[in-house]
Amino acid sequence: MAEGVCEILERVSKLRKKGEKITELRKVYDQIGPIIDLCFNPKYIWLLPEGAPPYKPQPKEADTQGVLIQSARKFGVFLQNNGYDNLRSAKREQIFIEYLEAMDPDDAKLLLEIKERKMPFKTLTKSLFLDAYPQLAQQWEVEK
Repeated sequence: MAEGVCEILERVSKLRKKGEKITELRKVYDQIGPIIDLCFNPKYIWLLPEGAPPYKPQPKEADTQGVLIQSARKFGVFLQNNGYDNLRSAKREQIFIEYLEAMDPDDAKLLLEIKERKMPFKTLTKSLFLDAYPQLAQQWEVEK
């Protein structure tokens, strides 16, 4: 069974040394890079209401860990200026709920946090991701 994005981030967050975290984050860039970019890149403006919509999470034992990773490239429908701005809000929200209901419940919670520009793992900071993914982070606002 493949690791979900939330499982990867949880595992990395438990590493003690910053260098170990950066090394591990670089190993999993292909799986989590686009998701991390959604959290920290200011160019992404979510076209969804704040908070969690009503959805029915998958049971944890369902093997749905790969859904968030596979779906990330389709998230343009939820973001401003990606060709879907004219989509009815109700339709966009329904599609989002369908994604949440299809993915691992921990990944769904993570996505809801990322939509609000929050990283739920305290030891995984924007600064750490800047160090781990400098090319990805070129477009991010740098905290001073």
